[in-house]
Amino acid sequence: MKKTINILLISLLSLSLPAQTDSLIHRSVTVEREFQPVIESAGKINVTPRAYEPEIETLPIRYSQYTTPLNTDFNVNRLGYSSVKFGQPRPMHGFLQGGIGHTNTLFNFNYQLTEKKDIIFDINANHLGQWGRKTLSRSELGINFSKLLTNTNFYFGVDGRNRYFTRYGKYFSYTDPGKGKGVFEGLRRYSDFQPQDKATQWEVDTKIGFRSLPNQDVRYYAQTGYEAFVIGNVATEHQINTQAMLNWKLGDHYVGGKLLVQNRLYSLEKPDWTVAKAHGNDTVVRDNHVIKIEPFYEYQGKRFRIHAGVNIDFAVRTGSKVCLPSPNVDFEAQLTKDWLAFYGGAVGDYIVSSVKENYQFNYYLYPELELTNATQRTYMPVDAFLGFKIRPQANLLIDIYAHYINFMYDIFYKAESASEPSGYFTLVGSNSQCWKVGGQANYHYQDIVNISLDGHYNKWIVKDYMYAYYRPSWEVTLRIDAKINSKISLYSDNYFAGGRYALVGDENIRLKPTIDLNIGAQYNINKWLSCYLQLNNYLHRKHDIFYGYQAEGINFIAGVSWTF
Repeated sequence: MKKTINILLISLLSLSLPAQTDSLIHRSVTVEREFQPVIESAGKINVTPRAYEPEIETLPIRYSQYTTPLNTDFNVNRLGYSSVKFGQPRPMHGFLQGGIGHTNTLFNFNYQLTEKKDIIFDINANHLGQWGRKTLSRSELGINFSKLLTNTNFYFGVDGRNRYFTRYGKYFSYTDPGKGKGVFEGLRRYSDFQPQDKATQWEVDTKIGFRSLPNQDVRYYAQTGYEAFVIGNVATEHQINTQAMLNWKLGDHYVGGKLLVQNRLYSLEKPDWTVAKAHGNDTVVRDNHVIKIEPFYEYQGKRFRIHAGVNIDFAVRTGSKVCLPSPNVDFEAQLTKDWLAFYGGAVGDYIVSSVKENYQFNYYLYPELELTNATQRTYMPVDAFLGFKIRPQANLLIDIYAHYINFMYDIFYKAESASEPSGYFTLVGSNSQCWKVGGQANYHYQDIVNISLDGHYNKWIVKDYMYAYYRPSWEVTLRIDAKINSKISLYSDNYFAGGRYALVGDENIRLKPTIDLNIGAQYNINKWLSCYLQLNNYLHRKHDIFYGYQAEGINFIAGVSWTF
């Protein structure tokens, strides 16, 4: 039996269906962007404290940090960064992890500074680097503190980050036969670096707050934080974000409200804005202030839950004020006790573009241009969704879902003309709509194998352009985690996306399908020491993440993890 299971697991790992894990039932449409590596946090002492609401768990609607509320939990591996997928035993005091590949470097360190039961005080440092012509290095250092009081948890955290990268690119000239499919005729490579092709960015992120402990009839939290994003020698974006929540529990009923205040301020290092002026953009940088208020009611029954709220968003900048409402309603009902549930809802949001958040998605924007566009705003009146959860057997869960999303001024990336490429991108915007249908299946067998499969189709309607640029028409993700025995673990992490288009000058270019297949293995030497090996993009597919910027081909990383 054991031999049969092992053969089955190895066969599953060899599947070439592309995919990746996504536990969200109703993700919004993926925006394909640079891979954001996340080191497995199972071996860490603590993660950054976050404000939370005990017992009140709404459906996991998430908005990304992009200028539009599109979820981007999955990101294609652009530069071959490796994220260690395997959990580690919980350490007594610390966690140390290192890795090296043919162009990759990885480092992760966490250490507990105190052993008191009512205090968490951690220090953490991590680094992920891709070196060579396609350089992108990110390093972070931070501390997290949390203190349990009688009825309150007090916490604060400080993080500093550095990002260093180079602009590179392979630029194609092409002709269009008239059917919307670009035919490549030649290849021109930019290999001579100029000083402006290298960039360094710095970030500082602080937060402090307090929150109620679980199982209290009156729950609350309040948090404020300051963020600074230094854009080379161009400017600094300052953000002050304050949020608070208060609600009362009356049996299975909850009544309360949430408040979020966002302040974005800018200090300029280059007041002439020569690049922005050359591209005909407004050179006046305006500070932005947004206040979001949501009164809500929630009912948590044994077989039915509903959250009903209204988002009221106020935005103020020099010379203009707006007030835009949107719904925040979702529900879930168990139609049968064990195997069938129905859920749905409608949510909305109003977002002011942030330079920091846009750069996390596309490092190759014109810094001055993007900053002047920081006053662009995206209003999502509604994201309506419906779905069913079906559990035909105890180990298998199937989700079938549908979405309709409406955007007022959605933002896309535009590359310059292929005949005169610079390696930079600008922003364009338009009203858009998206229809999305899909399904997800999750299967697990004891502690031996876990399989997650998701596929969905996206139908975009963009008012002022032919396509929703860089957003795939359909996606399939597959994640398999397998435990061969007490010492060996394997995983396979795969993704496929098709129907993506790029805007280059005034022309539309159809990009090749994305196929990103990754596998890895971990060997536990003992309870506190393990080693791992990952092979990324083993089909050596150099698809374009952005026009002219191709993904790293086949690459690997190997290393060790030590808990102490």
